[in-house]
Amino acid sequence: MPTTTPHLIPVPRQAGPAPPPGAPCAAWSVHAAELAADVAGLVHEWGQTPTAQILEAEGQLVQLLPGIFAPPDLLGSPIDRVISLGCAIGSRLRAHHVVAGVSAAWVCLGGPPPSPAELLSMSHRST
Repeated sequence: MPTTTPHLIPVPRQAGPAPPPGAPCAAWSVHAAELAADVAGLVHEWGQTPTAQILEAEGQLVQLLPGIFAPPDLLGSPIDRVISLGCAIGSRLRAHHVVAGVSAAWVCLGGPPPSPAELLSMSHRST
């Protein structure tokens, strides 16, 4: 008896509005920008101030990049960690950037974020 393949009905993709130019993580994708919308307000550039260092020592902040901090409860899952890293990189994030090396291990496994963050692009390694 011949087998037939079921006919799949195409489902139209519901596309929301495009994120505004410069939105956090928009360089990666619209979906990443949507995920970053709430996270971006929690990732702050504090610099290497005594207050930031004390809060980091007390475990109330985690340094994602030099001088850029986030609350530790924001980093609970791989998606949270990669979106937080994208928000920390900010406007320097490019569509061709891929989280790599020890930064990729941190995204997958957690723990303290590596410094510096390691990104790859099609042309060269970037930190």
